[in-house]
Amino acid sequence: TNTVITGIHLLVGLFLFDTILTLVLSAYCGILVEACSKHSQRVRCLVYAELFGILGGSIIFPLNVFSDEAKNFGRFQVGCAIIAVIGAASMSGGAYFLNTKKEHELHEEIEMAK
Repeated sequence: TNTVITGIHLLVGLFLFDTILTLVLSAYCGILVEACSKHSQRVRCLVYAELFGILGGSIIFPLNVFSDEAKNFGRFQVGCAIIAVIGAASMSGGAYFLNTKKEHELHEEIEMAK
């Protein structure tokens, strides 16, 4: 019976993970269309997203070395906290400089009127 419960737990976890991943990726793909009005802007945003994804994935190795393969848990926590602060600052900065379509169209109309 323990094997059956473990199997059911695994399947439910897998289905929930797949569902959440699908929703997140749908939102990720749709945000470029909503945030950028021109194709060149979308391509630039996609390139930035890929570069930051590579940068985010490459932080794992230095953190592993810094914490001595997570044997020194205190250093691991400090490293994770530093990465979290950098990530929060990056997201806040990105949200601050993001223009909505209405603001963008309003600025274009003002520029065209001049």
